[in-house]
Amino acid sequence: MELETRLSTLPINKQLEAVQRIFQSLAMAYGKRQADLWREQDMQAVWKDWADALQGCSLGAIKHGIDLAKLDTGNNPPTQGQFLALCKTYRPEVNKLQLVHRLTPEQIEENKRRIAEITNNLAKKQRA
Repeated sequence: MELETRLSTLPINKQLEAVQRIFQSLAMAYGKRQADLWREQDMQAVWKDWADALQGCSLGAIKHGIDLAKLDTGNNPPTQGQFLALCKTYRPEVNKLQLVHRLTPEQIEENKRRIAEITNNLAKKQRA
């Protein structure tokens, strides 16, 4: 899957898998503190709630949120709102568009000459 794919475009089972991976990553980073947040909770309902909250996020933004959350393991694991805020700081890499031409310098000069000729002919027709 592409990093720019939005969570909302995935089937619900894939959305829940993505959220489960978030929780697994946070559990690896935060250990018991992560598990304690959700003790005695219906995890299916929690994952569904997180999936609903993250609908507008791309997979790249979610990965970014996980990466940022893992950097701050000295504190408590992020809440849903805190995690969503981390995701919203994601800025995708911008690909630079580079125009490439395969014309020789001679072809470029010939094209310039032809453009000038066409322009002159059009100007003569307008004056006539």
